[in-house]
Amino acid sequence: MRGTSPADRFGTIARAAAVLVPLGVVGNVALTLLTTERAVLDAVAGLPLAPLALAGALAVVPWTANALRLQLWTSFVGYPLRFRTALRVVLGGLLGSAVTPTGSGGATLKWALLARHGVPAGRVGSLLVVETVENAAFMAVAVPAAVVVTAAADVPVLRDTLSRAGAGLAPLLAVAVAALVALGLAAWGAARGALGRTPRRLAARWRGRLRRPFVDAQLVARLVARRGKGRLALGVALAAAQWTAKYSVAAAVLAFLGVPVDPVLSWLLQWTAFTAMNAVPTPGAAGGAEAVFAALYSPFVPISVLGLATAAWRLTLFYAPLVVAAVAFLGLSRGARPRGPGALSTTAGRLDVPSPNPAVGPTPPAARPDGPRPIE
Repeated sequence: MRGTSPADRFGTIARAAAVLVPLGVVGNVALTLLTTERAVLDAVAGLPLAPLALAGALAVVPWTANALRLQLWTSFVGYPLRFRTALRVVLGGLLGSAVTPTGSGGATLKWALLARHGVPAGRVGSLLVVETVENAAFMAVAVPAAVVVTAAADVPVLRDTLSRAGAGLAPLLAVAVAALVALGLAAWGAARGALGRTPRRLAARWRGRLRRPFVDAQLVARLVARRGKGRLALGVALAAAQWTAKYSVAAAVLAFLGVPVDPVLSWLLQWTAFTAMNAVPTPGAAGGAEAVFAALYSPFVPISVLGLATAAWRLTLFYAPLVVAAVAFLGLSRGARPRGPGALSTTAGRLDVPSPNPAVGPTPPAARPDGPRPIE
């Protein structure tokens, strides 16, 4: 959507969410009514609310952790954000994920909001890459540890899933490698002109567009390796808090319904569920998320409350926080002052601050009287 402003994007997302979110809520309520006996529904009214309150609190902890991670790295690349601005960007990404497939994670709107606040596209790409690295570093330790702690090989659903994954892994890898090789050869041939003039022009155009973000990503990687190791460790710790809270909501919801499940096992099941949800093409993984949850938890949750548990998990972790996020996003937007690319010369950056005199080059932060200032 070339030339579309973040405000226009948010307007489109808001209109889509106004249709999709009520449909999702109605679908989950219908699921509960169709699969749960009246006696079970009546008993819910007398259950203690403390576990449900805990589930609600855990559902919003990731917002804070993610905003702190964003602050951590925007300041590192020379474009510091205030916490309320970072939180607004995070909430914008959450709202975007409601109307886009789960695999995209609302990254498009998050990217647009960061760019609107003066962070160059190359830096935004680098920030998202660093965020992915932090997530992967935590999961690389947490998932195997959870498997060991819960003896997941004895869990029927996970055992069958791992067995099927192991059987199909080799051909899958072979196909992926072949596809990458073919794509690389095609790109090389297009750049050399072997495929004709038009592919060569297209290859040159895309090479020019990708060169700056690629250079930016390399520069950030070198800076992180040289003097950002402490920040990376803190980022991984915040990622641990973010994902531990998010994946613990289901255990709290089940505790509220009187169906205790080992919290570590539930965390592992949630990781499996969200990994599978990335392949669901519907907005916000609607329908697919409920199906995955029901399939994974069916060995541990009585069938009489499985539909209720599925709907309660989805409403607590997704739809209710989504409404709160929309209200908070609009509240945080009041008084926000966007900083477009033309304003970057007044925002000191460690990596790339335009100078009024191109012959002089970028002005280092130390030479600026005000230094890096948080972007509001």
